[in-house]
Amino acid sequence: MASTSVLSSFKKLFHILNVSEKRQLIMAASMAFFVALMEVITAISIALFAQSLVRPENVYMHLHKYHLIKTGFNPQQILLYMAILCGVTYLIKNVGASFDVFHQNKVIQRIGLNIKKRLLQKYMGLSYEKYITRNSSIPLSVMNTDINRAINYGLVQMMGIFSEGLVFVILIAFIVYVNPVFALVIFAVGALIALLMIKYLLPLSYRLGDNLSTSTKATNFHLVQLLHTFKEVVLAAKEAKFSKSYNEQAVTMADANCLFNVFQHFPRIIIETIFIGLFVLSVVYLCLTKQSSAHIMALMGGYLYAAFRLMPGLNRIITQLNNAKSAIKSIDMVDEEFKLNDDTLQSLQSVTDFSFTSMIRLQDVNFKYASEDRMILQHINLTISKGECVGVVGSTGSGKSTLIDLMLGLLQPTSGDITIDGKYPVNCRQWHEMIGYVPQSLNLIDDSIKANIAFGDETELVDERHIASLIKQVQLTHLVAKLEKGVETPVGERGVQLSGGERQRIAIARALYTDPDVLIFDEATSALDTETESQMMETIYSVAKDHTVIMVAHRISTLKGCDRIFVFEEGALKSVTTYDELIEETI
Repeated sequence: MASTSVLSSFKKLFHILNVSEKRQLIMAASMAFFVALMEVITAISIALFAQSLVRPENVYMHLHKYHLIKTGFNPQQILLYMAILCGVTYLIKNVGASFDVFHQNKVIQRIGLNIKKRLLQKYMGLSYEKYITRNSSIPLSVMNTDINRAINYGLVQMMGIFSEGLVFVILIAFIVYVNPVFALVIFAVGALIALLMIKYLLPLSYRLGDNLSTSTKATNFHLVQLLHTFKEVVLAAKEAKFSKSYNEQAVTMADANCLFNVFQHFPRIIIETIFIGLFVLSVVYLCLTKQSSAHIMALMGGYLYAAFRLMPGLNRIITQLNNAKSAIKSIDMVDEEFKLNDDTLQSLQSVTDFSFTSMIRLQDVNFKYASEDRMILQHINLTISKGECVGVVGSTGSGKSTLIDLMLGLLQPTSGDITIDGKYPVNCRQWHEMIGYVPQSLNLIDDSIKANIAFGDETELVDERHIASLIKQVQLTHLVAKLEKGVETPVGERGVQLSGGERQRIAIARALYTDPDVLIFDEATSALDTETESQMMETIYSVAKDHTVIMVAHRISTLKGCDRIFVFEEGALKSVTTYDELIEETI
């Protein structure tokens, strides 16, 4: 049952590979035939060397028969030739095996890298709706853990099983040629060991590996929870409680790790014991049947080498099966991710001669998520003229942010149309390139101020003068001037080394870096205190001149400079008003 599951998972993994990767994998596997052939040649050379120790004349006769030696009989010369032959064949075999291992692993790791690239491309092509409704931990786990396990514990192990299995079969074929009875016994015993281990040890190994995986995840969960709530833990004086939770899981993980590692040694011990027992029984059998000492020496020399290779080889096959079985869940996860339907991928339209000269129009727009029945937005009709500054207000859950996502072209209306100048769609790359977007939840990368403003640009392509101009516009000059490294100063993870207002100004500079026609602020100042927000709004209005501005706000006071304000309530456009009229209504 275990082997069937492993084979089924390998088929899934093989199906994920493209034609070029499959070809590379087959070519890498073909090297195993050379290594297996050299194993047989090495076994033959050792058998001849063993026979030359007691009956050199027999070896001489074989060599002379095939014209491999021209000189007269010399026992020491024969022994020397056989010793050199053993050394050379063993050296060639090991060099070939080393190259085979290197080449296989290089090919497989490249395949793993390509799988990650292709899956990342698939993730980047996901529709925004699919992206926000999926658990974000799934892509993270698949990219960082499951693909690595599928490759290192799946593909690498299956290639190892193929290589070791090929050596096993060819060495057994060699022993069949020398002594069919021996071969039958060794093959039968080897098959029995494999079957018993597959039936009884593999399921146990799988359970131990599963326990280890579960306890590792639990330990990591408690550690992450502790680190992410560090400030709250310290202030609440709960260090002991959280440390205890982590330590308990760490002990469980250590125990599971101990059992798993100890269990890995059992197959080797069992296999070695059985093969040594077979060796002793074989010698007893040959002695009882009154075989010559030369025959026994030659046969046992070949047998010992074969056993020397078959014992660890069989042990590696069992271990590799264990590892391959432990990768089944990861392979299934990777397979599921590659099966993401085409309807979950974003479809950006290709538009030629795109322009924004007059307006953004929403006509009878309705929207709901595919997984929900409730309408988020209903019958929205509005127009925003080019150069206009408009505000969007409403209570939490009124559909403000969803409206922005629709105008950005990230979400598609369930019904209705959103167009630019009455003819161009919003889900196209040309529209995205015209937008500067400042979200509510800022995402600063752990890099310099300059890198955060020139978001995603290569260092050598960054416009230094433009950066300096933007820093002045968003009033970051004083901050940059007092920093030793200036714009090269790292902002820390998520901008932790900066204040909220400073992070916000960098986000605005980032939005302005591409000289967009449209600026969209999605509750960009909601996390700031009143004074800082007031200063920030002055900055926003100063840089927003000559742009079309759409500003979502939680506080009405931030919309004082807007030409018009759209008021939303429970997914509907309640009214279109001005700042003064809205203030009068709220008094």
